[in-house]
Amino acid sequence: MTTYESKVKSVAADDSQVFAVLSNMTNLQRFESRLPKDKIQDFKTTQTTCSFSVTPFGNFEIAIVEATPNNTVKYGTTQSPMQFNVWVQLKQIEPGKCALKVTMKIDLNFMLKSMVGKYLEEYIDKAATVLASLPYAQLSK
Repeated sequence: MTTYESKVKSVAADDSQVFAVLSNMTNLQRFESRLPKDKIQDFKTTQTTCSFSVTPFGNFEIAIVEATPNNTVKYGTTQSPMQFNVWVQLKQIEPGKCALKVTMKIDLNFMLKSMVGKYLEEYIDKAATVLASLPYAQLSK
């Protein structure tokens, strides 16, 4: 497994607000309209799972495999062309402000790693930036 980590990001919300949003996958439905329809289809969520199809890669199902309140949410693949885990770590800094870090462990062969490794490094940091910018105070209500 190869590990990719984001830089630590600052979030303008309490860790409890961020955790409340990230630990319920039905919250992803709010962002479904932003998904590229030509690449992602059959998007479905439950409280603990999210499934979708990505052209040309196939079907994915991601589930919350571990959640420590106000600290960590770990997601893992239950169906995927490649196995991976992603977890989001949270740490309260002061009232109304917490830190967020995203880590991914993915099983890639040497050829895939050399082809997509750089992009995964960038993606994880961009994903952390997007997560840090969400309006958690509004979303957690």
